[in-house]
Amino acid sequence: MKRTPSLQYPRLSPLTGLIASLILAASTITTHATIFYVNGSGGSDGNNGLSPTSAFATVDRGILQLNNAGPGNTLLIAGNHTYVEIPRALTVAGTSSTPTLIDAYNTGGNQALNPKIQGQGNTGQLSNDFGLHLQNCKFVTVRNIQVYNNYQYGIAVDGDSVNHTTIASTDNVVEFCSSDNTGKSGIAAHDGSNITIRYSTVTHAVQWQSQECITMNNITGPWVYGCTVSTPGTPANGGEGIDFKVGSNSGAMHDNVVNGIQRLNLYVDSGSLTQSAHDIDIYRNLSIAGGGCGIDVATEIGSGTTVTSNVRIFNNVVSGNGGGGLSFGVSGNGPSHLVNNVHAYHNTIDSCHDGVYFTNSSFTNLTLQYNIITNPSAQKVYLLTGWNNVNDSGYPSNMPSGIVAFNNVVYGGTGWEGQQNGTHVAASNIHSDPLYSGTGTVPATLRIQSGSPAIGLDTDTNAAFVTDDFRAQSRGSSRDAGAFQSISGTLVFEAEKLDVPNYYTAHNGAVRNLGPDSNLSNSDGIIMDSADVGDYLTFALPAISNGRYNVYVKWKGGNNRGKFSLAGSISGGGTYTNITTSDQDEYSSGMSYPAEVFVGQFFPGSTSDKWFKFTITGKNASSSSYGLTIDYIKLVPF
Repeated sequence: MKRTPSLQYPRLSPLTGLIASLILAASTITTHATIFYVNGSGGSDGNNGLSPTSAFATVDRGILQLNNAGPGNTLLIAGNHTYVEIPRALTVAGTSSTPTLIDAYNTGGNQALNPKIQGQGNTGQLSNDFGLHLQNCKFVTVRNIQVYNNYQYGIAVDGDSVNHTTIASTDNVVEFCSSDNTGKSGIAAHDGSNITIRYSTVTHAVQWQSQECITMNNITGPWVYGCTVSTPGTPANGGEGIDFKVGSNSGAMHDNVVNGIQRLNLYVDSGSLTQSAHDIDIYRNLSIAGGGCGIDVATEIGSGTTVTSNVRIFNNVVSGNGGGGLSFGVSGNGPSHLVNNVHAYHNTIDSCHDGVYFTNSSFTNLTLQYNIITNPSAQKVYLLTGWNNVNDSGYPSNMPSGIVAFNNVVYGGTGWEGQQNGTHVAASNIHSDPLYSGTGTVPATLRIQSGSPAIGLDTDTNAAFVTDDFRAQSRGSSRDAGAFQSISGTLVFEAEKLDVPNYYTAHNGAVRNLGPDSNLSNSDGIIMDSADVGDYLTFALPAISNGRYNVYVKWKGGNNRGKFSLAGSISGGGTYTNITTSDQDEYSSGMSYPAEVFVGQFFPGSTSDKWFKFTITGKNASSSSYGLTIDYIKLVPF
């Protein structure tokens, strides 16, 4: 689920100002000094590249021009074309006022395919076979680019550090990109700060070498959100889905979908050197159908002294993973307490081999509360199991004293829960059917119904920071266990928390945060810098129940706003049906905050994620442009 970043969850240790500067950098519009064009269908590297009619022919020539021109410029690559080449590295180091952009442009038609950069893959086995390589770059955004068949990384954002001790890559963003069939990671960042990977898709990574699908290696301020990762059938060459590792700290992986990874879907670990991963949030992710564990926090220490600490795991749905739901562990030899201060609240874990397990006793202060852990198709569901200190049934007879596990709903077969100092933890949990709805597909099937023992189970302040649920719906004052709050009636979807599966602007406009603005709901929203009729922005509304809904939309008015129509898809981007019966006009002569507007009715037809598509249809004669803003979308059953 591709949603925009939010600082709504205060950390156990305050996040650094770097995160705030990342969001500011990612959401600021800046006029780029010079635009260079690449068109593989009609360009020539002998051209000057300054217009679509005098475009370069290769991406390599365009990047050479960006390097020579310095910070503050743009490279636009024509879509509907495959560029079979290995471009040189980009080495531009700009500032917040001189950012660099690599983006796609449309050479005809309203929905052109993004340009594809294709490498030589396993055939060439070249050390420089990257789709795009950002080396020691600062304030660079890569947007709307496909990379394919690269022997190394698809897109790499590198700081070029020796032994991960120097931070040389800062404030870079990869968004709305895709990577397929790469030897190492599809998208990776090494040795940097304020690095964002968002709204991007990685498939079939780690085909020929060892890495992860999406990698954040020694990054201060790593953000990975709204991404889809899927590599079914890929060899387990390391092969984690999304990995924050070595010294990565002060960031989050959230609202991602990770499906079919052979080893670990979501992973936080400290490496074999001296850097420790710490202060990471993992929330609102869907982790399904993996061969290994759904979410893992560990230390791969070797002979080092690293500690993985201050990790919060909440509002995730983990389902159908062969190795377990959540796991915590240590490999190698080193000091004790190598994983500490880890808290898992309000997760739903279903149909995994084990619910929660650990591979070593070297950790402390692990809290497991208000989770739902089920496996109705198996004989047993395990809340706490492990590989060491086992009893005759093959599971540990005594859990480390640093584990606190209570007020979880545990259900399935006979069950098995570990002991602490000779006392089973089972007495501290609820052993009843959580009453899943069973309607639709995962994750919608795992919503709880009226009468569930999970309702209102969270009555203390331990997880007070978990203010919403997997669908980004408010939990209110009575918080239910599991990822879903039992909500009947009106649904309010804050735009800045929603998935943006796709968007289109004819003139390379951005989709960015509208806030902070205290006059908006939740002080934020989404704006699309549209410049023409036909531009569109799509949101995915998660786990919508079948029924009938009146639809309301709230926006922020202005003198550069356009008119929009709204259509809904009941099958995730399939056929759209109009919701609005007339165009809605966001224009006002000055900044305004009109009340929510009833725009039409929606009939989902089934229970699943639904897509809402806002399309620019025109503008008021007095408006200077076609901008679109969305504060929230409200669905009211009738």
